[in-house]
Amino acid sequence: MELTVCLPDEIGTRLAASGRDLTRRALEALIVTEFHSGRLSKPEAKLILGFDTDYEWDGLLKTLGFPLEFTLTDFEREQGILQSLGR
Repeated sequence: MELTVCLPDEIGTRLAASGRDLTRRALEALIVTEFHSGRLSKPEAKLILGFDTDYEWDGLLKTLGFPLEFTLTDFEREQGILQSLGR
């Protein structure tokens, strides 16, 4: 699905002045908002944004000022990885 957003030119120009791709910023904001509302899972959000790792996803959340989601399952997975590395 393709989504089009219409902004007044002067506002669009001002928002785009940061140098970051405004289309990408809008997509990221939408996906993070939908994730936090529970309408998207983390795997779905990562797929839409083209992220291969949780590290990329966590970086986006941090950049946008959203709290990082770290579940017990995440902790147990990380603990298993560290144990397999002998740490």
